[in-house]
Amino acid sequence: MYLSYLLASDRSQPARRKWDRNNVRKRRNHRDLLNGKELEDGGLLVVNLKEKTVITQFIIVQLFITKLANILSDPSSPSLALILEEAQMYMAHSDIQEVVTRLRHLGLHQMYITNNPQSLPAFLLSHITNWFIFNLINDQDIIYLANSLPLDLDSANTFIKMLPPRNVLALINEMYQGQSKNYPIIIQVEALPYQTAGATRELFTNP
Repeated sequence: MYLSYLLASDRSQPARRKWDRNNVRKRRNHRDLLNGKELEDGGLLVVNLKEKTVITQFIIVQLFITKLANILSDPSSPSLALILEEAQMYMAHSDIQEVVTRLRHLGLHQMYITNNPQSLPAFLLSHITNWFIFNLINDQDIIYLANSLPLDLDSANTFIKMLPPRNVLALINEMYQGQSKNYPIIIQVEALPYQTAGATRELFTNP
């Protein structure tokens, strides 16, 4: 939306007026997207940044950070949850830091998903309280996480490397009577009944 507006600013005045008339409904729909009644009782808003240019991704990220900050600044607004997959690929570290610090205090609960833990900034890992870790075979990944995990390095190596497929190590930072209880729990995850978009395509389907 905003990318098109910036491109349109280089056009002639009549063209800009025509563009504005044709897109006024689109702009209203984008504004209503986060405030609409469709999400009042709960819901999931998915933003697909696949095949978007870098500038488009940047504009969308800035739009959402600003919009979420405006929504959560209202004391009557409920808390929101934000799930980011491979955030480091489309967010600058400064944007991640703003989300992790300022927006978290405003009531934005966040979940970060990645296949490459070392690509996430260290300041983000230090703010994570609950962990869900599938099998990692790279020693450097485990060492990088160990400084932030509520486990020592030897325990992290033992638990993480022994995980079979579709099993996850859950580390929940639960407070009880003023003390943190970080008990490791291994959870078996059921297979999804459909093909996921993020699944790796195999070279041989039937080895």
